Formats: sequence, C-alpha cells, structure tokens
Amino acid sequence: MEEVAERMSKDPVMPSEMINASIEMFDRRKIPAKMGKMSDDLKNNQMKKAEKVGSEIEKDLTDLSENLRIAQKEMVDVQKEVIRTALMKSAVDLLTLSKSEEKLIGESVNLDKSSSRFPSIAERQLEILSGLSRSGQELLNLAQKTFFVTPEMGRALAQAVIQMQTSIKELENRDGKKAMKSQNNSMMALNMAVEEIMNSLMNLEGASSASGLEEYLKRLEQMAGKQSGINQQTSEFPMGMQPSLAQQAEMLRLARE
Repeated sequence: MEEVAERMSKDPVMPSEMINASIEMFDRRKIPAKMGKMSDDLKNNQMKKAEKVGSEIEKDLTDLSENLRIAQKEMVDVQKEVIRTALMKSAVDLLTLSKSEEKLIGESVNLDKSSSRFPSIAERQLEILSGLSRSGQELLNLAQKTFFVTPEMGRALAQAVIQMQTSIKELENRDGKKAMKSQNNSMMALNMAVEEIMNSLMNLEGASSASGLEEYLKRLEQMAGKQSGINQQTSEFPMGMQPSLAQQAEMLRLARE
C-alpha cells in the first residue's frame, strides 16, 4: 500500500486527501495483520476462523480498491482540466492573433508603393509573428504531456509562420497586394489551428485520460485501415494499366484522409 501511495503522490495533481484516506483505511483495518492471522488459522486447520477473517479481508480490499478508483478518477479529471485550460488559452491567443492579422489585411489592401506606412505595418506584422512564436512554444510544451496537441495544429502554425515571414518581406519590398495575400493565408492558417484545437477539446471531453494515448492509437488504426484501402485499390490494376480518372480521384481522396 505504501508503494502505491508513493507512486500516486508523485503526480502533482493527485488528490492528496484521497491518498491519505486510503492509507488511513489500510492502517485502521489492519489488513496485513488479518492476512497473517488467516495464514496462521489455515496452518492450524481452523477453517471457520480463516473463512471469517478471509471475508473481512475481502471486504477491506474491496473498499480500498473503490477508494483508489475514486482517487484515480479525480486525478484524471484534474489532469483533463489542466489540458483543457491550456488548450483553451492557446485557442484564445491564436484567435486574437488572427484578428490582428485581419486588421493588418485591411491596412495593406490599398497601400501605394510610395506610402510611408510600410515600415509601421511591417513592424506590427513582426509583433504578431512574435506572438505566434510564443503560442507555438506553449503548444509544443503541452505536446510533451498530451497527444491532444495534434500534428495538424503544428502544420497549421508552421504555415502561418511562413506566410507572416513572407508578408514581412513583401512589405519591405513595398508590395502591398502580395503582402495582403500572405496575410490572408496566415489568417486562414491560424483559424485552421484554432479549429483543430476545438476538435481536440471535443475529443478530450469523452477521453479516458488526459494523455490522449488511446485516442492517438485509434487514429493510427484508422490511418492503417485507410492505407490498406489505398494499397488494395492500387493492387487491383494489372502491370502497365492506368486507373480511370474516377478511380484516381477516389484513391487520392483516401490518401488525403
């Protein structure tokens, strides 16, 4: 029991009151002593006494197991809340950056090459990029704790970074139209990242743990199944024969999924 308590107490979000209650129950009901008594009764062929003590031990262990099950559930709930809060913060931060990018688009749309506003707009774009770098680092840190930070989020943020960097270059070249196009692309990438976060939040609600490992394994199984479908479609064509356009489209759809 001490070993179980030690392992559970190492988790920073493990409810300490539940651990203490389980330890107190273990000590109060003197389970090890009862086990020793039952062993002695069996050795002395005191079967009725052994049966009675055995029933007590069974009840004690059942109660202890229920206590630990409740403690584990509370631990999972707390861990999920930590992940939920962090994901929500990232979603809000990215939405704020997206709105800032949208404002920048409005300012870049009618820029003349001789405009004196290019440097100030480029500076603001750099500030948004810096904010995105901070948000990206926070998500990267969170990814060390949970699979609910998905590769799709990373790809969307990477695309937003590339487009913002391109926007800065275009502003430095005094090309407002191209800068606006890159800004629009970065805004869409940010919105895509937020959408992915919201999907993860929905999946987190019904998850059995905060790590998202089971959900991640299910995704891998689904990907393997889809790859099997692609392989099957490919193997159906004899050597040198090309699939029809409709068949190519179906295979491409499977690959994109």
